[in-house]
Amino acid sequence: MHRDQELPSTDACASTNCGDAFRWVFPFDYPLLLYGVAGLLIGAGASRINWHVLLDFRYELPYFGFGFLCVATLLYADGLLLKRRSFSENLRQLHNAFAAVFLNPVRIHEVIRSLLACKICMTIYCHFKQEIPLLNPAIWDRQLERIDRIVHLGYSPSELCLAAGDIAWLARTIDWSYAVWYLLTPVVLVYFLIHPSPETRRHFFTCFILLWMIGGSLAICLPSLGPAYVHPTQYAGLDTPTAHRLQQELWIHYQELLSDPAQYKVVNYEGIAAFPSLHVGIVVLYTISLWHSRPAFLTLVVYSLIVQAGSVFLGWHYAIDGYFAAILAIAIYGITRPLFRTRTDSDWSRTCLPHRVIDAAG
Repeated sequence: MHRDQELPSTDACASTNCGDAFRWVFPFDYPLLLYGVAGLLIGAGASRINWHVLLDFRYELPYFGFGFLCVATLLYADGLLLKRRSFSENLRQLHNAFAAVFLNPVRIHEVIRSLLACKICMTIYCHFKQEIPLLNPAIWDRQLERIDRIVHLGYSPSELCLAAGDIAWLARTIDWSYAVWYLLTPVVLVYFLIHPSPETRRHFFTCFILLWMIGGSLAICLPSLGPAYVHPTQYAGLDTPTAHRLQQELWIHYQELLSDPAQYKVVNYEGIAAFPSLHVGIVVLYTISLWHSRPAFLTLVVYSLIVQAGSVFLGWHYAIDGYFAAILAIAIYGITRPLFRTRTDSDWSRTCLPHRVIDAAG
């Protein structure tokens, strides 16, 4: 089908439900079950499980509210500016896109299950990440630094990046750009939550959960702190307030765990682990998941490079931490993709999405 050929409106979704059928078990449930059992067995032996983290949605509710608002804005702008629809037509298209999800009990169930799976995965990951000093006290920073130099022909990427630290505006820009990751994530997650193709939705969330699982497990096997903690004086002078604040907060909690493990309670979305850089791995997963949309793909390629460079510049990671995470993300996506590619999947996309959204969805 030609790229510019107009496709049926999203009304088709409301009437056909895009072929969705109710199901109790989703593909991402299988790895999540394994991760949950491991979390109970390993985490309970290291320190007490903090169930409050699992039941605390103070972060997630505004987080995903922001994501839905951004996706709605992007869809509205796409219709109003690019397709030149009228105001009323664009509102109707926007209504249809969300009605196909939130007026469909089957889709509502899947949205809840997907969000709950992400919450459970991240809760277990946070427990593992913060308990790394108890699970494996070894520190591999020296070896990672050595490998970094070998890979880069004797040069240290950390030292090369620090050479640019005297440029105040550049340091501030990298500091801000790196933090954009936290705003990008809910937008991408919501996009795939409302995507009409079941196979596309389930493939993405399976990859998302697998990447956190495998990356978190590797962080336990090869514990590392990162350059900012190993060489704090080298990064103290950087004009990067966001990174400094977060690094200080994480270090305080890290020391609290070491000083009194019995009284320590895991908190939301914290922990210190340099290898692998899931900050890089996750944005690479977003990039390849949206590879069919040239604007989104190219934008995320550039942003992936910014995150990779920023992770080294800010002292969060060694360069190889990001390289490995990027390869891991691509491998997970590529290995699992044949399990989710079906003829009916492409049919759903053609009947349920305007052409520009199809291009963005892959």
